[in-house]
Amino acid sequence: MWTFDGKALRAAIGSISSTATTQRPWMLAQFADGALTLTGDDMSTLVRVTVPAENTGNPFECGLPSVLTARVVKSLGGDKVTLAKQGDRIVVTADECQATLRITSEPPEFRIVPPPALAGSARRDRLCAAFDAVLPAMAGDSSSPLHSVRMEYARGDSWVVSTDKYRMHAVMLTGKLGFTEPVNVPPLALRLARSAIVDQMVQIGTVNDMFFMTGATGELSTRGITGPWLQDWWSFLRPPKDVETTAKFDASELAEAIRTVEEPLQAKCVTLELSPDDHQIIVSAQTDDGIMVAKCDAEVTDGASDVSFHASWLIDALEWLGDGATMTVPAAIAPAHFASANGWFQAIVSTNT
Repeated sequence: MWTFDGKALRAAIGSISSTATTQRPWMLAQFADGALTLTGDDMSTLVRVTVPAENTGNPFECGLPSVLTARVVKSLGGDKVTLAKQGDRIVVTADECQATLRITSEPPEFRIVPPPALAGSARRDRLCAAFDAVLPAMAGDSSSPLHSVRMEYARGDSWVVSTDKYRMHAVMLTGKLGFTEPVNVPPLALRLARSAIVDQMVQIGTVNDMFFMTGATGELSTRGITGPWLQDWWSFLRPPKDVETTAKFDASELAEAIRTVEEPLQAKCVTLELSPDDHQIIVSAQTDDGIMVAKCDAEVTDGASDVSFHASWLIDALEWLGDGATMTVPAAIAPAHFASANGWFQAIVSTNT
């Protein structure tokens, strides 16, 4: 009989079950060395998670039905969960509740690809925040190569980038971090990495069109999405040479001003009026039903300008910039640029063009 912390076990099984497909409905469960190691994949992304046991029994391995097992352990709840093998069944017990599941005596086989030797170290919280920041700008068409997040070493730093050709979100991670070649990572893999790998420090890297992320208790490897990505994406982020207006502001305050005028009217677009004389950004939204105006303190330099954006795109960008954010509005027809001191960048095509 093997006993585990209920919360940790449910989180691990839930992560692995996300990889289940009709072709790969089973997860590999290995009870050995004082821990349970779970492995699953969807033929593209492989995830392994290790859960330490509080009490251990005889070592064994088996195949568990991924989705059903996740549903059962979630439904049973309990601070402690025990798993015991009985013939071709496994008995799951939590508090006064119990379930018996069929297992396979021939565990599924998975091709484990070792991570690159030159993987670099990164803080998990910083990395997961970068994933969350760029995912909204990814192309919505799942058949497009742009329905991915680009991992690339460029201009002396590692970058996490996404774009749908109308906006681009990018996060700069200092150093090379094992990005030996550009890889377009599927969004599911990044969501799995967040849930499956909970260690404070992780190793990440790319090699042979694969992305790897490993920690002490979990690891993920995934094949990149093939197809043409945006050529010379860096030019989309490059600050404009001819600047019409520059504004420095608190991103959360501007985002709140946008929500104030956008949500009641359900407006798709908002207009930002920037003037060096006003020391503020005037935010307005207009529909057939009415007009709403709000204001946000800002330090505006250069000239005055009015620029309009899709409201949801602008809020997606501002959410990650924080205090001390800057916006640069080009004089020519080009995307407006947003940046913060901690390496977060966005470029958004305005609706003026």
